[in-house]
Amino acid sequence: MTPEPGSQAEAELPSFPWPPPAPSSRDEIDRRLVAAAGSEPSLRAVADKLEAALKRTHYEYSFYSVPGGGFALAARLERITDDGTAMGGDTRFLPPDAKARFDLSGYLKALFFAPPGYYRMIALVVTDQPFGRNEKALDQATAEKLPVAGATMLPQEFSTRPFGPNFRVWALVYEFNKVDAANVQPVVPGRLPALTHMTRSGLASAFEPGR
Repeated sequence: MTPEPGSQAEAELPSFPWPPPAPSSRDEIDRRLVAAAGSEPSLRAVADKLEAALKRTHYEYSFYSVPGGGFALAARLERITDDGTAMGGDTRFLPPDAKARFDLSGYLKALFFAPPGYYRMIALVVTDQPFGRNEKALDQATAEKLPVAGATMLPQEFSTRPFGPNFRVWALVYEFNKVDAANVQPVVPGRLPALTHMTRSGLASAFEPGR
């Protein structure tokens, strides 16, 4: 028997802001990249595909529940170039020392001292529920916390919950412009389309078959 949405699974996951805060840009990920044509895998299997792509592109992330029994993955905030390419080496993520233990307090302090420029957070949302535009933009504090404040994995019940035909996978891109330590502004609408962000982050190629 398929578990009903709103059951114990959602109780084990914190909630993603809903409707999602206004993204800089968004795009739908082709269903065929996470589920074979004509198949109906479990939501856990779809999550495995998304996690694999995030790991290949070196993102840390955490899980959230969304209405309708779906889920969201929030990826770690990163520094990007003007054209949306992820910064290389230790300059990409915060804190910049890739070998340092990743903790929330260090993450917040690092952003305060990080260089001016553009930053990006990508959220992958799997849902069968339509959602409208939330006029409120994602604020800096929430963007910093989402990638580390969620769950480390989906509850077991998602292994028997099907990725039905009405489910969609959305990439929501949240872009920020840091002018100085006291001025970090969300960029809405974004400077670049979501597909450009997905391509230049490496995620688009990470979803390709055979990867």
